[in-house]
Formats: sequence, C-alpha cells, structure tokens
Amino acid sequence: MNGIPQYSCVCQRGFRGQDCGNIDACATSPCANGARCTSVNDHYNCSCPPGYQGKNCRNDIDECRKPGMCLNGGLCLNTQGSFRCQCQQGYSGRTCEVSTLPCAPSQCLNGGTCRQTGEHSYECACLPGRVAK
Repeated sequence: MNGIPQYSCVCQRGFRGQDCGNIDACATSPCANGARCTSVNDHYNCSCPPGYQGKNCRNDIDECRKPGMCLNGGLCLNTQGSFRCQCQQGYSGRTCEVSTLPCAPSQCLNGGTCRQTGEHSYECACLPGRVAK
C-alpha cells in the first residue's frame, strides 16, 4: 500500500480523530435534559429539547408567561420542561380547547335522566321513589 504503514488508534475518553489529537468536548456530557451534544473544534453545542433553554439546556422555559396558553379561562401551571392547564368546568383537552357537554355521558345515577339546563350545566330527573342529592 504505497509503502505507508496503515494504523488506527483506539482513543481514550475525551479524545477523537485518527490520531486521538482532537478533544471531544461532548465526552463530559455537558448537555442536560436529553439535549443533543455536538462537538465542533474542541467546543460543544447543545440542541435543547422543547421546554428547555440555555447553553447546557438546564433552564426550564416558563410557557405560562406567554398569554393564551390555556383557553376558555383555564389556569396555566408551569411544570419542568412543559406546562399543564387546569380547565374551567365544561372544558377539557391539553389547552382547555374542548367544550364538554354535561349530559354526554350522563352524570345522573340510578337510572336518572340528564337534562342540560345551560351550556355547561344540567339537572337530573330521578325515577319515582328516588331523590336527587
């Protein structure tokens, strides 16, 4: 082979390249919260997953600071790396976007008949001998 000896090195942790002369800046796992690390010229870059920011992806983003995260009067609650909505009665879904019907399914017990009285309200008509509580 052209008279040049061929070789390959098995690099120690923290080094890379054919002769192990390049520093692998990602070897120390500097990126947090599942971020992807890319080593470039002895430096690293973290690609943060949704919900995190910062050089090492350690800073939680407070999604609730953005207006309108929860719809229909829902209360936004920040969680680590995400958020959740506490919906008003009559609404459901990740962002309280689904209007629920009070009688679908029926809220009435013991064979009572559900009757919708408003957009999000109902009353039960009980069978003879039964009393609503």
